[in-house]
Amino acid sequence: MILGTMIMPVVAGAVGERAAVKAVNQNMRDEKKKSVVVRFNLRMTEMNQKAMRVFGERLEKMRKAVDRVSDATSDQTVREAIIEARAAIAQAQEAINTQADKVYVVDTATDATAGYLVRGRIAAMKRDILEVRKTVIEARHTTVEAMKALAASRGGS
Repeated sequence: MILGTMIMPVVAGAVGERAAVKAVNQNMRDEKKKSVVVRFNLRMTEMNQKAMRVFGERLEKMRKAVDRVSDATSDQTVREAIIEARAAIAQAQEAINTQADKVYVVDTATDATAGYLVRGRIAAMKRDILEVRKTVIEARHTTVEAMKALAASRGGS
């Protein structure tokens, strides 16, 4: 399955990440803050994986729809819409793969800077996920346009 290979690098990195975070955060004196940072690092990886898995499932549905449309017609305008939809889906898949490889870790936190760094990582991940979301939405729009082109070529609305 495409998703399994796409997310595996992040999952494999998450196991070693816990030990690395515990080792790096030795300069934090407050044990409660240290445990919060470790949980944060693991949770951010899980959230990123989940979001990319959802986006990947949506793209898979779009691919199947485009394949059905491509098998159903020989009209040139529909073919062009299909090519455009496949290009948008490929671009969205590339964005998902790139985002899935990212790991958001607070690694040099001290007691004084932990909150600031955590908030910064959250904001960065939200921005990155929103960018991926935009590409998935664009792929959806082009897929819908291909469906509309097929309906128009058949005389439907």
